[in-house]
Amino acid sequence: MRRGPARPARLGRGEAHVRAPGSAREGNIGVRVLAELEALAIGSGLTLLRLETGIHNREALALYRRVRIFTERGPFGDYASDPLSVFMEKACKSVGFS
Repeated sequence: MRRGPARPARLGRGEAHVRAPGSAREGNIGVRVLAELEALAIGSGLTLLRLETGIHNREALALYRRVRIFTERGPFGDYASDPLSVFMEKACKSVGFS
């Protein structure tokens, strides 16, 4: 699994860039990665996870919609409105993903 640059939390926010190779996308690995990211966010005092992905990133969108915890929203932070992007968010809870 490749991980891009992570920025330290600032103003109650943090950012991580995650991409998984095709071989790592089986067996609910994505669900486990999301659960670990949420646990790290909670441990850092964050209360909200937000994400941006491309409209053509079908596997990622299917995962985010399958866990039914992320809801679509508009752009956030430094992102501008972009017809090729999907923006989503999820409140952090100790319950996690299922």
